[in-house]
Amino acid sequence: MNERTLFLAWQDRERTREWFPIGRLDADVARSFYRFRYTGGAKDAREKVGFPPLWDFPNLGEDYRSSDLFPLFRNRVIAPGRPDRADYLSNLDLPEDADPIEILSVNGGFRMTDHHEAMKSSRNSRKVKTAASGAGSSSTVGGTRTARHGNGWSA
Repeated sequence: MNERTLFLAWQDRERTREWFPIGRLDADVARSFYRFRYTGGAKDAREKVGFPPLWDFPNLGEDYRSSDLFPLFRNRVIAPGRPDRADYLSNLDLPEDADPIEILSVNGGFRMTDHHEAMKSSRNSRKVKTAASGAGSSSTVGGTRTARHGNGWSA
């Protein structure tokens, strides 16, 4: 199994501009397996600034699974049929056959029109509890992100 993990961050643009690690996407593209869970950061964001659950994932305690990449992530990846795809991937230093998780791990899936960004986990990372799995479980969040946004990435 070649499972990879991305974390989803959300920014409170209305009040504090603070970033929160709100979710975890585990993906095995070869097996068409995708799993999304909220992290403890989603509960923290809800308590601190009123984070609204994502449209595709309305329950903070749910463990969402699919054989397709969830639309929230899929819509942040350049379409395979786009004529500029090869140039785009080259600019990201990715091969032409890069899968969606590879692309998201490099481009972050950032859009000017929303408050989310994806990032891959790192060896220099902190532990974060997932909302769906309870207090004893933890996940990792990239350490470079912590320094960049300075909010401590605590759950």
